[in-house]
Amino acid sequence: MLPGCLDSVKGQVDEVILVDTGSKDRTREVALRHGARVYDRPWDDDFSAPRNLALAHATGDWVLHLDADERMGRGSGAALRRAMRNEEVDCFLLHLHDASRGDASLEEVLSGKAQLREESLLPRLMRRTPDLAYRGLVHESVEEWVGRHGGRVALLDVHVVHFGVTQAARQERGKLDRNLRLLERRCREEPDSILPFGYLAMEYHQAERYEEARRTAEAGWALLDHQPRHLSAHLLGVARALAFGRAGELDAMRQTAEQLIAREGLQSDFGFLRGLALERMALRERGPGRRALLEEARRAYLAVLAVRAKPDLRAVIHGSPTWSSRMRLATVLLRLDRPQEALAEFRAARQAVPGNEEALLGEAEALLDLGEGAAAQALLEPPRGERPDPFLLCAWAAKLRGRAEEARCLLRGARERVRAGYLAPHRAPRLLALVRSLANAPEESAELLEALMGRKAPPDRLHGAELDDRFLRRVAKEFLPAGRAHLLVPLLEPGTERVYPGLPTRMRAILAELGAEVVEGPQAPGKG
Repeated sequence: MLPGCLDSVKGQVDEVILVDTGSKDRTREVALRHGARVYDRPWDDDFSAPRNLALAHATGDWVLHLDADERMGRGSGAALRRAMRNEEVDCFLLHLHDASRGDASLEEVLSGKAQLREESLLPRLMRRTPDLAYRGLVHESVEEWVGRHGGRVALLDVHVVHFGVTQAARQERGKLDRNLRLLERRCREEPDSILPFGYLAMEYHQAERYEEARRTAEAGWALLDHQPRHLSAHLLGVARALAFGRAGELDAMRQTAEQLIAREGLQSDFGFLRGLALERMALRERGPGRRALLEEARRAYLAVLAVRAKPDLRAVIHGSPTWSSRMRLATVLLRLDRPQEALAEFRAARQAVPGNEEALLGEAEALLDLGEGAAAQALLEPPRGERPDPFLLCAWAAKLRGRAEEARCLLRGARERVRAGYLAPHRAPRLLALVRSLANAPEESAELLEALMGRKAPPDRLHGAELDDRFLRRVAKEFLPAGRAHLLVPLLEPGTERVYPGLPTRMRAILAELGAEVVEGPQAPGKG
């Protein structure tokens, strides 16, 4: 890969310095042929050391860092030279794109056709000061240097393609085991610094060693009060919040995100985690408390999206400044019964990451909320995968289109996959209850209506869905044109008010919205 890297910077930089850590191939020969100065440093499990040796031999005012498996985007030289004339910035973040195939062209990766995941922003162009240095045996960074110099960071429209994270390359290198070993060593060697604990906790998460991730994050968090203010707790705090979230300790997850915001300002990861904690907390609430949490989550995601243009040196949650927050916002809007707004956000998320299944399912759900069964079904057919979500949504779409038998068949597919868990947990109490009750099964509909009226305890499978305005609106839409409007009358009676305060008022408002005329007395609601 080295020839491709060196060819990509030809004519765009003034000097090339390569540090060889013990290659057995033609690395030195290739580098010298391309005009590079080559220095040797035997490999000793320290990623910072060869980078710092290269810095020691650099002579320019600025340093551009590339690895051998990376290539600079074409025509980057002019942008680099303009950036180096900027007196207000010491460190520029470049756009790094991970290739999904080792044989992909730069154009395929940069267009998204052969991109493994969303781009990341990494500090790669730095002013060469006497104290510029990388720190860390692994996950080496210039974070401490940036902090000492006041965090003067900016984003540069220069793109780098990375070919070293394809699945084959990762398997060959055994990166995860190596990183864990080096980070455990670094924690022993730097017991008073939060940085290695943050990196190690995140690596444990990646290795699915969740208890160790939590213990490591807590050990690092205990050091926080004694750290210099310029040293960021970003990675450590994110690892801690993720550990709490996985354990279901959602209030602790939210508090950790809020502590990070108070300490370091609103970064995209912090705001995203705060919103996620609130969103999940809302799943456990009923009535006004749930809506209040969802509104707070909505504001959290909007705050992240409002500052997304600010360069985030340390973001580790993919898409937190952009599509991930947008997708979570869309889900919250769905749960707040704002499907038109949700639809726009899901579509924007899908445009950013076309292959994202959750955004696709969310778009289909928003269309179903808007009564557009055909459009939703076109997005999802044929349903596939181990999760119940696509089968459930397709069943709902078929029902809206009057295809009852097809809906029942799809519903069986959803039920068979429930044990795999929902991709979006809010669908469990809502959509399954909806489809089961409205799939042309009057006895189930009557059962649910009786539960809503408080005439008997709601079955466990229906618990949590009965008081939702979206659900009530769907019930009304189903029954009004089907000649079963009389089943809605008990929902308006005083007995229902005593069991579910406010429900008759809400139901009247929904019927009025749908154009139904509510007549007091024994008559059923009539279509106006």
